[in-house]
Amino acid sequence: MPSLRDKPFYLVGHRGLPEHYPENTLAGILAAIAEGADAVEFDIQISKDNIPIIFHDDTLLRTTGINGELADYTFSLLERISAHEPARLGQSHLPEPIASLATLVQELKKWPEVHAFAEIKSEIFKRQSREKTLHSIAAILEPIKTHCSIISFDYDILQLAQQAGFSIGWVLEDMTPVSQAAAHRLQANFLIIDYARIGDNLPWPGPWHWFVYDITDGPTAEAAINQGITYIESWDISGLKHYFDTV
Repeated sequence: MPSLRDKPFYLVGHRGLPEHYPENTLAGILAAIAEGADAVEFDIQISKDNIPIIFHDDTLLRTTGINGELADYTFSLLERISAHEPARLGQSHLPEPIASLATLVQELKKWPEVHAFAEIKSEIFKRQSREKTLHSIAAILEPIKTHCSIISFDYDILQLAQQAGFSIGWVLEDMTPVSQAAAHRLQANFLIIDYARIGDNLPWPGPWHWFVYDITDGPTAEAAINQGITYIESWDISGLKHYFDTV
């Protein structure tokens, strides 16, 4: 992972480059890297036959236009479905197959300078144990472990990932004293939160890096950086990159 001695802040592609590509797709993630993202973030769900895939929702409709629960489909069926976000982007990215985590990792191995933030979605644990989930995902992420962090809203899965030797990031719901105490117990590498939820709060000091989402304009990104936040996640990496290249 890049050292903070090298750069004052890092730009993270939120689900790839959704400003121009369907979210959580191979094409969108690679486009974010091509635009100069320092890191990329993506979401992981699990198919009916326990194959980790790159997908955010637990239903298919929003990004594929097809009704159905993702967990009812095997990967052999899912990979035939196009996640081109027809409601938002029309047919401009048809077809864009749902990608497996393994396929994405093969690509990310080519980019060791780009950090990967792999978010394990909490909906998975309604169907299977955290231990089983982590076992299947960690085995696939192992080849990029040196430049990958497992992130989640779920505190318990992060403890398991930490025990497995992964860098971790806790996605916070709030900045209450209870959450702060829990953060100190966990000692995560990253604390991640919607920038709108920070408000007037100062980032808590600790052994972590602060990571905020979703910022799409340069002045807001600058304000976050001035608060001591070093990871700026955006749906529009190309726009932020242009802003910082020209200021």
